[in-house]
Amino acid sequence: MSATANSALLDTLTPVQIEVLKSLAEGASVTAAAEKSGVHRSTVHLWTRDHPTFARALLAARQYRADRIIDELSDLSQLALDTFRQLLSDPNTPAATRLKAAMEIVKLVQSQRPTELAQLKGECRPTTPDPAPREPIALEIAKTREPVRNAPCPCGSRLKYKRCCGNPATQTRAA
Repeated sequence: MSATANSALLDTLTPVQIEVLKSLAEGASVTAAAEKSGVHRSTVHLWTRDHPTFARALLAARQYRADRIIDELSDLSQLALDTFRQLLSDPNTPAATRLKAAMEIVKLVQSQRPTELAQLKGECRPTTPDPAPREPIALEIAKTREPVRNAPCPCGSRLKYKRCCGNPATQTRAA
């Protein structure tokens, strides 16, 4: 099955459970693994929920599979970068293809950078220090919006906005 699902875990499992684990570790669905092993899929779900050893072995097998996939993707990433480089630098590549390749690269780069909203929430640190502190985006948006009708008028008249600057009759008289 896998190197991480050690033999101590597997010693307490039945041969049918081990067969189901192998199928699930290879990426089979619960239904397919159950059919292959001759058990009902609800049995596999019960093992996953109520059999701690099976659940730990399944978790270890899935983690091992995920690690293998990440290693494979990492190996392929250099080939993908080389392909992008070739597409972008080859003058015989159609302009539409070069544009699509460039747009995909930009999307990837942007997805790797923390968003401004996450930075404001303190979930991550900015990659470069801000030259001047900025107000939160919510405050900037609030300043550009019209005040709420029942709120005090921002002009300082101590009247409600709807009775002062928010009143269309007042605006026409002032103009």
